[in-house]
Amino acid sequence: QRAVAQALGVEVDTVKVHVTLLGGGFGRKAQPDFAVEAALLARILERPVQVAWTREDDIHNDYFHACSAQYFKAGLNESGAITAWLAREATPPISSISTAGANTRSDGDLSQTFASVPFAVPNLQIESHEADAYTRIGWLRSVFNLPYAFGVGTFVDELAHAVGRNPLDFWLELIGEDRKLDFAPEGFKFSNHGKSLQDYPYDTGRFKNTIRSLAGTIPLDKELPDGQGWGLAAMRSFLSYVAVASKVEINDGRLRVLEMHCAIDAGTVVNPDRVHAQLEGAMIFGLSAALMGEITFADGAAEQSNFHDYPVARINQVPDVMRTHIIPGKALPTGVGEPGVPPVAPSIGNAIFAASGRRVREFPFNKHFRV
Repeated sequence: QRAVAQALGVEVDTVKVHVTLLGGGFGRKAQPDFAVEAALLARILERPVQVAWTREDDIHNDYFHACSAQYFKAGLNESGAITAWLAREATPPISSISTAGANTRSDGDLSQTFASVPFAVPNLQIESHEADAYTRIGWLRSVFNLPYAFGVGTFVDELAHAVGRNPLDFWLELIGEDRKLDFAPEGFKFSNHGKSLQDYPYDTGRFKNTIRSLAGTIPLDKELPDGQGWGLAAMRSFLSYVAVASKVEINDGRLRVLEMHCAIDAGTVVNPDRVHAQLEGAMIFGLSAALMGEITFADGAAEQSNFHDYPVARINQVPDVMRTHIIPGKALPTGVGEPGVPPVAPSIGNAIFAASGRRVREFPFNKHFRV
């Protein structure tokens, strides 16, 4: 309403918005540029108009998920325990679309996995650096949890292999004893997705139980043929705890995801069918992003335009085995639509290392393998 009024130079209360049901709009619907276009055309033509964008229009005029550069470093003692964790990031913020020159992340942005790590490390330093936006930045499913979870989740796996530990055991050891986390004493304003820590605590016990529950459903320790490997990653986002394990095969430069398993602790679950459906969709969404999700620019415009050059996962790229597991709980209900996405890419990246010994520190993976 405000955007149309501003574009037409009229009072806000003279603009009436007829709200329609919308499925699948997600973060893109937060920007009203398409409504402004319709209003401007209607004024020129002096009659009602319907504006329908092609997929090419949509991709070329989108608000794109931010790229993210991350740096990690850890200190180890003689026994192989992690004594220090240093993490640096530079990511254009979504606030750049509304505030000219904005180039730093808010505490709410950094609360999405990057600064809110649950690890029992005595020396923890998190750094966020300026990053200018060179295109319009918007929301993608799971927002900043997606890139941050990849950095954190793959670095944990690197550390596990560096100290010769089983990744599953290392995740549990790094999280440490059961406790409720509060980052305020460390000088960080943890957003907790706008909810109080009293009602929605950050519970490391639930975090570890999610990992254990997933691990108990799959043969992570079973010997695999050459070129195959399992990868594990876990994250807390949107107040829920999610763990994902992926099994991949690499053969003659081709990457195939053979299995994907996901477990969630979302507190009290009212409609299990909807939760399973959301997790399955999140796994496919995360798979598409991990394998092929890249937008590139030339002469100031997006080069991709449709499914032929910005693909989503097709049936032959989807794992033959996909399983979702809901952990029963009595806590308050939490998110299920987005939390399934962040652990997918790091689980695949970690599986790639297990299968090939090759550490890939960026995605999409089709930069490195045929998919």
